[in-house]
Amino acid sequence: MNAGLKKQLESAKKASYQLSSSSTEQRNAALQALIKHLQKGKLAILKANRKDVAKKNKDDALVDRLLLTEKRIDAICADIKAIIGLPDPLNISFDKADRPSGLRLKKVTVPLGTIAIVYESRPNVTVDISSLCIKSGNTVILRGGSDAYATNQVLAKLIQAALKDASLDPHGVQLM
Repeated sequence: MNAGLKKQLESAKKASYQLSSSSTEQRNAALQALIKHLQKGKLAILKANRKDVAKKNKDDALVDRLLLTEKRIDAICADIKAIIGLPDPLNISFDKADRPSGLRLKKVTVPLGTIAIVYESRPNVTVDISSLCIKSGNTVILRGGSDAYATNQVLAKLIQAALKDASLDPHGVQLM
């Protein structure tokens, strides 16, 4: 394993301890901050996205998957609002059982830890996955397609800034 990847994994693991024990309010605050950063960062996102799209043929079907517009960024923000509105998936007790010895057992939902995701040239997925991982208290290492590299770099910086705004470790979301 190369040193850079090892460092990324170690920082993600460290961030996972904080994110997994954060409150619903803190995780939702990070998602609210992300909406603000995406709105403020629209021009930077669109500029990076134009750079990625310029590398493709105009007739290429990939362009539509790769393309971000103001309307699509607004839709991404609406999706984040929907995630904020979801109930907290953590600390839910289920399958409770009392043993004859008096011992009470129950299952409780907890974060998985650090998730690694490999996906192709849809930069909206960078935000979608990150938002779901933040909501569920998981850290994530993302490996998006090279076609969306510039766009994903900008998006990842905005996501990390939102985590920082909510006093969460920005290493909770990283690009590989």
